[in-house]
Amino acid sequence: MSGVRQPVHLFDAYAMANLRLCSATADGARSLSDATMSRNCLPHLAETIRILEPTLCIVQGVQVHKVLTELMGRRRQVAPHLEQARIAGVGTLVAAFTNPSAWGKLRWGGLNGVPYLHETVAPTLRVAYQRVVGAPATAGNPTAHPQRRPATLDRQPPR
Repeated sequence: MSGVRQPVHLFDAYAMANLRLCSATADGARSLSDATMSRNCLPHLAETIRILEPTLCIVQGVQVHKVLTELMGRRRQVAPHLEQARIAGVGTLVAAFTNPSAWGKLRWGGLNGVPYLHETVAPTLRVAYQRVVGAPATAGNPTAHPQRRPATLDRQPPR
């Protein structure tokens, strides 16, 4: 390729992975999963992260983040809800949020009139974008540029 950066669609630069690769439900009821299931699936998530080498992991759920911290090393807080860490040998940013379907003020699954989405999720993702791309995020941009791993993600944070 000529070295000219070409925009790509967001979904060409996006992957979704679940902590648990199975479900535990009874007749459509709330999940019956437990900490043992999460710990048993953790090595599979670590391998997924190692293979994909994401620049940003968006964690949806307080309990999921708690389990994921078992894999995280060299953690350094860079903004509220955002930290730099190494997971499975990969330098990445980790944005930790509640589950979009959480109850009350922590819910952000709706798009209108949801304070957590506008006051927590969106600002955190803007900071992450600025750290990865090195430029301010612009609203309404449907494309992403080819991913380049910033040197700051591979450097060790100060101890």
